[in-house]
Amino acid sequence: PPLAPTPTAEAANAAAAAVARAWHAVDAALRAVWLAALFAPLATSASASMAKPIGDAARAAWAAGLRTRLERAGPAFIKWGQWAATRHDLFPPDLCAELERLHSAAPAHARAVTAASVREAFGSTLDDLFEGFPDAPVASGSVGQVYRARLSAAGARRAGLKPGTVVAVKVRHPGVDTAIARDFAIMAAAANVATRLIPALADARLDETLAQFEAPLREQVDFTIEARSLWRFCYNFRDRPGVRFPQPVYPLVSPGVLVETFEGGGAIADHVAAGPSGRHAGALARLGTDAVLRMLLVDNFVCVGRGEGGGERGDRDGGPPSPSFTLTATRTCTPATSWSASTPPKPASPARPRPRCAPRTCQSRAPGCAPRSSCSTWA
Repeated sequence: PPLAPTPTAEAANAAAAAVARAWHAVDAALRAVWLAALFAPLATSASASMAKPIGDAARAAWAAGLRTRLERAGPAFIKWGQWAATRHDLFPPDLCAELERLHSAAPAHARAVTAASVREAFGSTLDDLFEGFPDAPVASGSVGQVYRARLSAAGARRAGLKPGTVVAVKVRHPGVDTAIARDFAIMAAAANVATRLIPALADARLDETLAQFEAPLREQVDFTIEARSLWRFCYNFRDRPGVRFPQPVYPLVSPGVLVETFEGGGAIADHVAAGPSGRHAGALARLGTDAVLRMLLVDNFVCVGRGEGGGERGDRDGGPPSPSFTLTATRTCTPATSWSASTPPKPASPARPRPRCAPRTCQSRAPGCAPRSSCSTWA
């Protein structure tokens, strides 16, 4: 049996824990002061700058200053900026356009960090798994950055694909989980102080709002959750032409690195900005609406991240160009399942969705369908 800790060891552990708590408190206080100094100039000039007409140089400079400060502040603030960029009902269009750059042009980490992350995740180097891995990512967000790469012969054998297959390699930024936890702790403390000083803010429930904003961001830090969600979305939309999701490339899946099929496309914001007269505007609107309603009403599994509108697709299928709608973000409102990160989930998992009723008769009624209804069973 293990030996019981001696009083001296217990005292040392308690002292170490106390030092760690004190250090975290000091670090959080210094961080709060730094954030206040970072955003104070913008707060004092917001009213004067944003009161100017759209197109004014001072107004544009203020919006650019907000974006750069959000980038410097870290992932939690970048995520807020990404959210604000999609809220044209709350913020002016020029500010949304400036913050839109945070979706794909957030600060990126060095290639050496990516190489170390891949080696730690898969036990192989970049040259072992990929051919001519690029130096720069195609996009960088709040949690990680994405590279466009090709599988090497060894990487293809490992993934069961053809050599040279184009894939997207998503690598988590270093220290992002710690930064998120620290910044949300600071925000929660600030919200608590503000609520105590201004009782009218109690109805706003700032603590609950922060908690709801923090939860999905914490899930995004673990890429195995994204991979499981992608796999499930691919299955749910297997019979829906025009809507597709990237497929995780197992076993190249880990909490910090995710390899998936590369799906090209343009930002959906570009199609929204073009308005009803834009190319494929009606078709993309119908596809997007149908996808959201199917997630909500049929599958009970919802993608609430950012969508990518892909314009035309025809080269892959050999047919004429047609509009397509690609969804690449996978934060979901349903609990994550317990599938292994190294093997793909199976439709037969206990976490599978409820069977869907369809206008064709099957011999044995699937569980969950109403009596005497026709139903479709899992493949």
